[in-house]
Amino acid sequence: MNQTTKEQQVAYQLVRAGVGDLLLIDDGTNLTAEDIAGTAPHMEGLALVVVDRLQAAHSARLPLSGDRLPDASQVLATLARTLHVPVLAIGDSDVPRSWACWTPTSH
Repeated sequence: MNQTTKEQQVAYQLVRAGVGDLLLIDDGTNLTAEDIAGTAPHMEGLALVVVDRLQAAHSARLPLSGDRLPDASQVLATLARTLHVPVLAIGDSDVPRSWACWTPTSH
């Protein structure tokens, strides 16, 4: 995902120091479910994916909003099954069931 040079340097230093698992945060407004699904397989030791960007109201600037939510949900559910890791998605208060969790065996 879109990391700054400083974030990449810090991550590299933590890996070299043997700190353990890393936390990757992408707060860009253009983040899509496909971006997440394309990046997640490259994360060594991935144990959980959390998406906190779902918006019930359609927003031209937020890909994970409005009528794009059903397709995004399918991408995230497929990601959970493919990588065998849970995917937790959190939405605003207007999103039905303001969160969803797909497990590796969910359909």
